[in-house]
Amino acid sequence: MWRKGLAVALLLIMIGYTGWQMIQPKENKANSSYENGNVENNQTSMGIEEGKMAPSFTLSSLSGEEIALEHLKGKKVIINFWATWCPPCKKEMPEMQKISEAHGEEVEILAINSTDNEKSVKSVEDFIEEGGYTFTVLLDPEGEVNGNLYKTVAFPTSYFIDEEGKIVKRINGQLTEKEMLKFIQS
Repeated sequence: MWRKGLAVALLLIMIGYTGWQMIQPKENKANSSYENGNVENNQTSMGIEEGKMAPSFTLSSLSGEEIALEHLKGKKVIINFWATWCPPCKKEMPEMQKISEAHGEEVEILAINSTDNEKSVKSVEDFIEEGGYTFTVLLDPEGEVNGNLYKTVAFPTSYFIDEEGKIVKRINGQLTEKEMLKFIQS
């Protein structure tokens, strides 16, 4: 009798633990290796290097269009990794919109949302719609481009890519209009 009770108790514990694991928020892959909170002091261990070719990728936009980085060669590109819950990301979005409106012919902004860190794609759509943002928003549903390809460890992180596809600059932290203008005019 006590064996049946023990088996039932163990089964209930396993079911409870599995259920608990399923409702826990996913680990923030972008921030999991970020320990001391000082992004600038960790630059050498973060991301991919300036002067190297930007890794190519293809992702879907919010509208469902497939966008490939390699198809943008010949135009400057700003790649921005962000999330809706990130305060500095929220602050930089209006400045990115200004740049997109004023300099859209000169530079393509690709705001890549690490959708694996979001509640839902709908929350991303709502955020973009509420802000009135019209630049290209791409979805990285598994965090492959963000975490594995570009090895981003904090949000926001941006890469300035020249017309040849080379990384000119990496910015860890909030982008400013001044930084984006300097890149466009270089």
